[in-house]
Amino acid sequence: MLTLEKTLADPTILPGSVIGSNPPATFPAELTLYGPDGTRCRTLTGTVDMRMFYTVIPETVLADLGIAPQCEQRIHFPDGSAAKLPVAWASVMLQGKSGRALVTFGQNASPTIIGKETLVGLAFAADPGNRQFIPVLLHL
Repeated sequence: MLTLEKTLADPTILPGSVIGSNPPATFPAELTLYGPDGTRCRTLTGTVDMRMFYTVIPETVLADLGIAPQCEQRIHFPDGSAAKLPVAWASVMLQGKSGRALVTFGQNASPTIIGKETLVGLAFAADPGNRQFIPVLLHL
């Protein structure tokens, strides 16, 4: 049986959107990743960048957690270049909310970037001015 809950969230704010920032801004945030067995985790400070779709995690961090590539996706970069990169589903926690996100295996020197897909999956919008995430409603 479905239960409808009443919420104060603004239904016009969509998951993965940016509130009060034009053009989209970046800000730091902590993201916790969990290994497939749930016994290992790692909290990283990354940059929320709503211009990026996938979350990028250094490949050594993913390997240490036991997260293996599941497929490759063709990824386009801001400079116009493109490459096939490994991606995987990972269990994540952001601002106390847990879920799953598609993560891209970044080079070991690459920074952690929290992309739009992670925010959509966790039903958050980004508020760069206040450096926080706003819970929003998912729409069918």
